[in-house]
Amino acid sequence: MVWTTPTPRTTGELITASIWNTDLKDNLILLKTSIANDGTLNATGGILRFPQLYNHVESFIQTNISGGVLSLNLQYYNEIYVPLNQNITSFAITGTPFTGGQFVASCTLNFSGDGTQRTINWAGSGLAFRFSGGVPLTQPTKDTGYFDIVVLKTWDGANWFAAIYGQHM
Repeated sequence: MVWTTPTPRTTGELITASIWNTDLKDNLILLKTSIANDGTLNATGGILRFPQLYNHVESFIQTNISGGVLSLNLQYYNEIYVPLNQNITSFAITGTPFTGGQFVASCTLNFSGDGTQRTINWAGSGLAFRFSGGVPLTQPTKDTGYFDIVVLKTWDGANWFAAIYGQHM
């Protein structure tokens, strides 16, 4: 592509431009366009409105319980595998994506038993967990190879709405 010096236009004239493989500002959001059809989509610093996602997959990460504390870093992952190797006495949640206003953050905890009955203390961390129906998952499955799944959502990073998706699955 060769640079062409822009010329002044008057109201009502049709302006066309080539925007492939370049950065484009749209409503103060930096959009990146590509003719490579490589499946990438970038909208840094803004809101991506009404996307249609097909064949969507999410990566998951395993986290471990240390000293009774289940540490969750939500910066890059929101599907979390938790092998229950000790009781959970509190939670430490970091890396929560921007929340507030019209944003919500969520994560899914996939608890897996190790053959020993474990307990979860949802109130021990200073965070507020509000369970659907008011009944938290306190004694997850102990059976090896089975999962209890809890979905968490927050608007502010401190108050978490929780729903038990499934037990002994």
